[in-house]
Amino acid sequence: MSRRSTLPPLDPSHVATIEAFGATITPLEPLGAQVRGIGLSSGEAPPPEVLDALEREMANRGFLVFKNGAPLAADDFLRASCWWGGKELHSTHGVHPATPEGNPHIFRLSNDRRHGIPDVGPQWHNDGSFNTDTFSHSGYHIVRPAEKGGGTYFAHQGAAYDALPVDRKEFWSRLSSVNSSSGAVHPMVHEHPISRRKCIWMHLGMTGAVIEKLPDEEAFRLLNADELKQLCHEYNDILNAGLENGYAAAYEYRENDCVFIDNLAVAHPEPVNIVGT
Repeated sequence: MSRRSTLPPLDPSHVATIEAFGATITPLEPLGAQVRGIGLSSGEAPPPEVLDALEREMANRGFLVFKNGAPLAADDFLRASCWWGGKELHSTHGVHPATPEGNPHIFRLSNDRRHGIPDVGPQWHNDGSFNTDTFSHSGYHIVRPAEKGGGTYFAHQGAAYDALPVDRKEFWSRLSSVNSSSGAVHPMVHEHPISRRKCIWMHLGMTGAVIEKLPDEEAFRLLNADELKQLCHEYNDILNAGLENGYAAAYEYRENDCVFIDNLAVAHPEPVNIVGT
């Protein structure tokens, strides 16, 4: 049985602020929003009140798509990436030989190994889970979309939390995942710093263990292998369920799109793939 999504509509005050600047924001369904009229290559950021309205809508809706008529220069894309969150770049990935000027802040992806790194993150995940101070936002500049389709699925993790049964909300709120690569620990349920709604958060491809805080005492234990496997299936299923319940969808990229996601609000797998159990 499908559930009604808890994703909010665009806030009229945010829409008015953006329109007063001469731009527009319109909702994508069932999540995300599209922005037109803000030049990412101008070299000058919009005023603080406009950036605040955009960042709040990104938190509420999950991601923003800026429509551009031409490709962005690498410096323009990176400059716009610093409009959000901590307002600085934090890059940890390898540099593909085709990366413009070998810039370490650009993680170049492609389905063709000559042009970028393929097959990255096929499971539901959030970026930077191997860092204790994980990324607040991620940006994607679509230079050339795949000819046969190459969109990305996004699932809003606040709405996914709302869709959990009451007993799972309580249980998951006592869990923390341990990154299999670095050992970084992240709560499985967190309060989003902007929207203040509870969101689930876990990297299905890089979780080596999960710690449970026991409910009635100041003690902790590791989930055993069967419990961890079941948890991963449940997490996968609740995000997949958003496709029917209005809090997950695929966004099909268009040439020159610039997409910024709130990495604390939405999960995504590798483009095109939806994760089966």
